[in-house]
Amino acid sequence: MEFTTCSANCLDSRCEKSYGFCTDGCLDGFTGATCSDKCDVICKTCSQTNYSHCTSCFGGLSGPSCKCIPNCQCELNSQCLQGCNERYWGQNYNHSCHPSCTSCLQENGTCTQCVNNSLISFGDYCAIQCSETCVNKLCDDTTGRCLQGCVRNFYADKCDLVCPSTCASEPNKTRCDNYGRCLHGCTEGYKGITCASATSTPKSDASVGRLIGGTVGEAITIVSVIKKRTINN
Repeated sequence: MEFTTCSANCLDSRCEKSYGFCTDGCLDGFTGATCSDKCDVICKTCSQTNYSHCTSCFGGLSGPSCKCIPNCQCELNSQCLQGCNERYWGQNYNHSCHPSCTSCLQENGTCTQCVNNSLISFGDYCAIQCSETCVNKLCDDTTGRCLQGCVRNFYADKCDLVCPSTCASEPNKTRCDNYGRCLHGCTEGYKGITCASATSTPKSDASVGRLIGGTVGEAITIVSVIKKRTINN
């Protein structure tokens, strides 16, 4: 028996002439050797040998049985057992992660990684810029901690504190370490690891002290002389 025409459901109307088997597959929604059977109603397209094995689905569903909802990582044709695809979150996997996030937590959308593995921003939605005082403006995308240390004369995890002004300076060197401890000693009149303690009385106070001391001393001398003259007389 020889078929003169192929089934209208054969893709590109191509078939094997002897038995009419469609050689290039079927049009969407049809299955079988001659594409004369319909796919299961849940399938947009199906295997040519199994009408219920979907190869594509309607409404954004996926999986062999079209049970996997959009944006979900399914096991075979089952439920979302492995969470959302990247950039989606929520119970029904229908919320998009913040545009600054590459991926986010399924529970609340908090970023787990910033776009392009960015190290210049951080926070729940990668929306906070790293400190300008971080070296190369690079920081941890969760905490904001500077990854390469601080620029000169700044310290702390986020490099947001200025080294004490009482720390001595050296050309092209920072005045303090990451804990605010002075690296090159203190300016004149200060002492301690952070140069916070004064070592001497300011000059103005010392001058007043000398003036008062001198005046008192002169007064005592005058009184002594007067007493001596009185006794002699």
